[in-house]
Amino acid sequence: MRRRSLLGGIAGAALSSSIAAAGKDRGPVVESIEVSCIRVNHRGNWLLIRTKASNGLTGLGDASHGGDETAQLQAIQKVFAELKGRGIYDVEWLRHSQSSPDRVTVTALSALEQTLWDLQAKTAGVPVYELFGGALRTEIRTYANINRTVVDRTPQGFVEVAKRAVDDGFDAVKLAPFDGMPKLEGNESKVAEWTDLGVACAERFERRSVRNAT
Repeated sequence: MRRRSLLGGIAGAALSSSIAAAGKDRGPVVESIEVSCIRVNHRGNWLLIRTKASNGLTGLGDASHGGDETAQLQAIQKVFAELKGRGIYDVEWLRHSQSSPDRVTVTALSALEQTLWDLQAKTAGVPVYELFGGALRTEIRTYANINRTVVDRTPQGFVEVAKRAVDDGFDAVKLAPFDGMPKLEGNESKVAEWTDLGVACAERFERRSVRNAT
């Protein structure tokens, strides 16, 4: 090994250690989390995280629908065990704390990152959007995600739920009529049948719901 390479490696290792140490000592640190499971409907629950820091402030994050709920809770606890005691500004460290994370772990990482940004904003006394360059708009158009509400996944079923959303004042809705399609590898007739059903749901929805809303 050349002397320059050796010195460079030592310097790099020292710098990495310094950064890691600084991350733990920089400002408020993460102390604890509280996970709330909120019942929504037959399609699943919401998992919300509240992270508490050493300055007494808390940050919120959403870990919903990342997969199996039990596995999701385990992933949250696993990631938090590594995050506990670190600074609330250690977002980049958190992003790289897991190697090749799966969907469940990614959801946990995302939720905990959200809590860190919320904590940073509250510590600074500003809205979170100020940390990302400021607000771009003062209003946000909302839509009704009727997909998770529809039980009768037929054209008429989607229309009925969409009508309720329109009656509630929404002028935009979201649906995913192919969500119920099972795995049908090698069965072309069944694939065509389910595809036709999904298209029919979307077409009926467009004719009867969207036009009425406008």
